[in-house]
Amino acid sequence: MKAFEAAQFELSVERAARQHEQAVGAQKDAFITELKALMEKLEGQVGQYRHVKFGPKSEKLDPA
Repeated sequence: MKAFEAAQFELSVERAARQHEQAVGAQKDAFITELKALMEKLEGQVGQYRHVKFGPKSEKLDPA
């Protein structure tokens, strides 16, 4: 009976470890998705800044 209980315990530990790995993987995937969205937003802001700073109208602005 003890061997059966030990085997059951081992299976439950393995199952918990798999579930933990899946949860950590899902968290990593969600974090990566958030970072990609933030990068796209920041790249858009940099593009807008470059357009304002170096676009064709910047030559017409009075430096003073």
